[in-house]
Amino acid sequence: MKYLVIGEYDPDKTEAMLQKAKAWMEDKEKHSDRYPDSLFPSHHMLNSAKFFAIWVTDDEEKMANKIAFMLPEVKYEVIPLVSGKTFMKQYMEVKK
Repeated sequence: MKYLVIGEYDPDKTEAMLQKAKAWMEDKEKHSDRYPDSLFPSHHMLNSAKFFAIWVTDDEEKMANKIAFMLPEVKYEVIPLVSGKTFMKQYMEVKK
């Protein structure tokens, strides 16, 4: 499953967030099976303390591992994504 992930952090604590992100990248290099894959890596939104990415996994523990690792520096909103084709097919089935 794919997820749109929006992260937000306190702009006054940007340095702490970046240090945590660096530590996470090092841990992911050692333990790549512990975290979700990124279909679209983190991109920061200019003029805000937010970023987004698209993660791919069918393992909720991988999602929890990533989110827990980044706490308390980052708060996440995780939105499941469904392809338009799948949505249309299911919608038409439900409406029958």
